[in-house]
Amino acid sequence: EKLVVGLLHEGVAPAAFIGVLALAAAERMLRFDPDHDRTVALEHNWLDVTHLLTFVDAVHRALPRVDHPTAARLVLQASWFIAMHKALDGTRELPLPPADARAQLEALVHDDLVPIPIVAVHVLKTARAAERLSARLPPAVAHLPMAATWRFVHSAPRQRWIGKRVFEAVQLVTEGRTPGRLV
Repeated sequence: EKLVVGLLHEGVAPAAFIGVLALAAAERMLRFDPDHDRTVALEHNWLDVTHLLTFVDAVHRALPRVDHPTAARLVLQASWFIAMHKALDGTRELPLPPADARAQLEALVHDDLVPIPIVAVHVLKTARAAERLSARLPPAVAHLPMAATWRFVHSAPRQRWIGKRVFEAVQLVTEGRTPGRLV
């Protein structure tokens, strides 16, 4: 984050950060520890980590429409958002998705093979963001956003609202503990 602030102060254009932010977001997804997705004691899960890539994509798409101070704030917010999720890192896994990965991921959703609606929506939006961001990256690393998305989908992500809320309620009533969060 300090590096981003320093470079922005030196006059580096906010748009120059998109590639690095896309790679950093993909890296967080490639390093996400899937055990967190099964841990009701933790507030953040796979769905939260997909927001890193989709937020960077949103920032990229917004930059041409906003003034410089707003653009700089968006880039700084994206870098902070990515850094904040370091607490969820595990061992890096790099799958090799097929060339038509986005089409295959969308087919999973359209064929009802992603049974949880919120997960299905995250598959669609993350795959599209990964494809758009990959186009901005050098060929040697352009596959990483889609590889991260492929890993997300093939890790069997879950939405655990009921189990999570029950766990939090029991913790609050029995121990007075509020829900765990990254920040």
